[in-house]
Amino acid sequence: MKILMSGALCYPWPEEMTHDEIAAAKRTLRRRMLENLRAMSARERVEGSLSLMDRLLGSELWTQAEAIYSYLSLELEVDTHRAHTAALAGGKRLALPRIEGDELDFRFVEELAGPWEAGALGIREPSTALPAASWTPGGAVLVLVPGLAFDGAGGRLGRGKGFYDRFLARSGAPATVGLCFSVQLVDEVPREQNDHRVGWLATETALFKTASRP
Repeated sequence: MKILMSGALCYPWPEEMTHDEIAAAKRTLRRRMLENLRAMSARERVEGSLSLMDRLLGSELWTQAEAIYSYLSLELEVDTHRAHTAALAGGKRLALPRIEGDELDFRFVEELAGPWEAGALGIREPSTALPAASWTPGGAVLVLVPGLAFDGAGGRLGRGKGFYDRFLARSGAPATVGLCFSVQLVDEVPREQNDHRVGWLATETALFKTASRP
């Protein structure tokens, strides 16, 4: 029996699970993580986001990157706005995602004033008038990845749509960093073969390389 832990909460998953059992375990963990996030005060989220960004923006991961692929954070998530302003102020290319069908379509954004469009999920998205983002193999790219839960092996639990798993699987990004608060860290995220791991994790207390495997 494997035990997943986050703060005072433990999540027991069987050693081997069927697809349906993994899906059920993910739903359980999503509920727990949303409870953890809602239990944080607005001040804790603001201060945690600032501390996380201090670590990220001061790292070699950030300074060596020429392009930053990021996302517009939701209310309970780590605030990514500071990363966007720092990227543009530092002369880096900033790419933000659109949802096109079942895929993420990143566009290069030159200023945070837009142009923007209303997305299919009610999330603001960069306009299709902006240039499509892409990179050459070996390019100095850093991808910031959202998630509801992460583990030390780079395992990630998203919101269940698979957008980032598909994007990361086809993109071959040289560097990926999951952004989360420490209450979102667990011993092990239930995962299937198509669930993509991240190479680094950034929280309000640490930035570290994961034990991810190909």
